[in-house]
Amino acid sequence: MTPDIAQGKTGIVRQLNGILSGWVNGSITSDDAGIACGKVVHKAITDAGLKDELPEDDCHVTLMKLSERMDKRVLEIRNTAIECIVLAAMRKVLCRAKPDERMELTEYLCCDLEGRWPSLIDLSEELAEHIINLSKDKDIDYDDDRQVLLNNLHDPFMSVAAKALVKSADADS
Repeated sequence: MTPDIAQGKTGIVRQLNGILSGWVNGSITSDDAGIACGKVVHKAITDAGLKDELPEDDCHVTLMKLSERMDKRVLEIRNTAIECIVLAAMRKVLCRAKPDERMELTEYLCCDLEGRWPSLIDLSEELAEHIINLSKDKDIDYDDDRQVLLNNLHDPFMSVAAKALVKSADADS
């Protein structure tokens, strides 16, 4: 990635995160956010001297060959926007978690794990996998005590994730 493209990518991320933070906090609608994001993406593409157009063929048929049918720089801009939108959606949902639940995870680290950070890292990975896989039909075989622990730490983990995503978005703005 050239310095110009990297700088342009940083600019588009900041613009998109600014728009999307309004959507996350409820000050603008999904439609308004989508229209504004589309304008930012269009401007980024045209400012790069590229054409903002979609493949003429049926996208479902050509999806596997999309990278062959669309300029890679256009794809990179679109994918950057999609990543921002996905993270904003995660922030919007995660922000519904209760902020005071974060302390339960801190308490678990200090009391139960006796401050062992490697154990917290392993547990956090396990919690993330557990949460992400909840929507799948995939059964993960945990013993009863481990399942209870994961269920008990689910909301605190989500609360910490929400806070971290909000801080991350604020840092990008």
